[in-house]
Amino acid sequence: MSETPDVVPGQGDGLGVPNMDQPDLAEPAPTMSHTMSDGGLDAPVASIPASKPGTGLRMGILALILLSVVGIAVWGLMSSRANAPTVDAQAATPTTILDGTGSTPWGVQYNSAPGKPVLAIWEDFQCPYCSQLEQANGAGIRALADAGKVTLIWRPTVFLDGSPASQSGPNPNSSVRATMAWGCAIDAGKGADFHAYLFAHQPAKEGTGWTDDELATYASDVGITGSALDTFKACYASHKYQSWVKNSYAAFESESVAGTPAGFLNGTELTPDQLADPALLADLVSKATS
Repeated sequence: MSETPDVVPGQGDGLGVPNMDQPDLAEPAPTMSHTMSDGGLDAPVASIPASKPGTGLRMGILALILLSVVGIAVWGLMSSRANAPTVDAQAATPTTILDGTGSTPWGVQYNSAPGKPVLAIWEDFQCPYCSQLEQANGAGIRALADAGKVTLIWRPTVFLDGSPASQSGPNPNSSVRATMAWGCAIDAGKGADFHAYLFAHQPAKEGTGWTDDELATYASDVGITGSALDTFKACYASHKYQSWVKNSYAAFESESVAGTPAGFLNGTELTPDQLADPALLADLVSKATS
C-alpha cells in the first residue's frame, strides 16, 4: 500500500484548493470550526467537557463568527472555484453511499428515518475541531439516529490535504487516504466504528496524519478480521474509492462550505454550539419538520 493517491487538494489535481502559505496562529481560539483560511493549526489545547454541553463552545462563538467571515472572504479571494474538480458519475462507491443526484450527493448515510429531519455533517478527518465535535457529541448524534429521530448523513471532505501543515507533514494526503480507508471499512460493516476510531486517534499536531500501516491496524482494531481484513487491505491498496472521495470533495467546493465541521439540519446550517450540545441538538431535531 505504498502508492500515493493522486487526489491532493492544491497539488495540481484540479480540485481547486489554493496552497495557502501563511503563518500558523500562535494561539488558535477553541472555536470548533476549521475554515479554509486557517489550515495548519496545531490541534487546540482547550477541550470541551462532555458534562457541560456547549459551555466551552460559547466562549469561542464570537471568535468563530469573526474567523468564519475572514475565512469566507479569503477563500473567495483566493479561489473562484473555476477549477472545480470533475465529477466521475461512474465512480465506485462504498455501500450506503448516496449518489450524486440528491441534496447530499456522495454522502455516507448512517441510517434511514423516513418522515424525520435530515442532519448532514461535513467533516475532514484531519480537522481537530471535527475531532472535538466527535468527543463532545458524536455519541449523542448517533443516538438520535439510532432512535429514529433523524436521518444522519456524514459528508467527507479532504481540503486539509492542501494546507501547509499537511503538505510538509510526514504522511501526505492523509485526509484522502483516511477517507478511502473509511469507505473500505463501510463495506466491512464497520463504518461508524472506523469513523469514531479515526477521530479518537487523530494526531495531536494537525498535518501529521496517518501511515498506511496505521490505517490497516485501525481496521483490525475496530473488528475487521480474517478474510474481511484481507478485503479491506486490497480495497485500500487499489484506491478503489478515490474517485468517490474526489466527488464528495467536489460537492464541498460547489456548495461553498466555509469549513469543518459544518452541520445542516434540513438544509439549515447549525452553529458549532448547537451541534456539540446534546440537549440543544435534540431539541432542534424534535422541532424540525421533515
